[in-house]
Amino acid sequence: IDEGLIGLVVRCLTAGQRMSRAHDSGPDSSGDGSACGDHREFSIFGLGTVVVDHQLYGVQSVGSKVTLSRSLVRDTRYTRKAGKGGGYGLGAAGGSLLLEDSLVSGNHTAGVVVSGHGATLELRRSAVVGTNKRLDGYGDGVVASGGATMKLSDSLVDRSARVGLLFDRSGGRVSRSLLRAGIIGLVLKGGAAP
Repeated sequence: IDEGLIGLVVRCLTAGQRMSRAHDSGPDSSGDGSACGDHREFSIFGLGTVVVDHQLYGVQSVGSKVTLSRSLVRDTRYTRKAGKGGGYGLGAAGGSLLLEDSLVSGNHTAGVVVSGHGATLELRRSAVVGTNKRLDGYGDGVVASGGATMKLSDSLVDRSARVGLLFDRSGGRVSRSLLRAGIIGLVLKGGAAP
């Protein structure tokens, strides 16, 4: 999936909705998926997926269950188009995101971000490397915020422009992982922490 504003959008589905691949516009990620009720079980499994050179999100999940295995998400750029900043390799608002045996590289703002109470992110045997700084200084490897849960195991977060791992009012667990070559390796902010 090459070039565009958003590479792949996965939203919780209600009757009649379908998964959307957006190349010129995408859904707002401000929701936590709570409007989906019992329909949160929609999932996508990507094996060997390659998502490169987008502007807002490489992959955006809103209240859905997403698993990416042996995949590459690379070079998502920060832009001010349509009043949005973006630059996120993978973003999950609500729902769950599992990334295993994969590489997230060369994105701006954040390599991977998960937000919202009850949202989960799990990285297994994966690398988030070379997260670049956007104009206002952000450039974080992996971010959990707003009550989300993040788990990292056997993974690498390397060369983040600002922070390697950021827990903002969120919890989780980090095991057998390496944080390397950022300005700050780990930030625990406001409340819950790993």
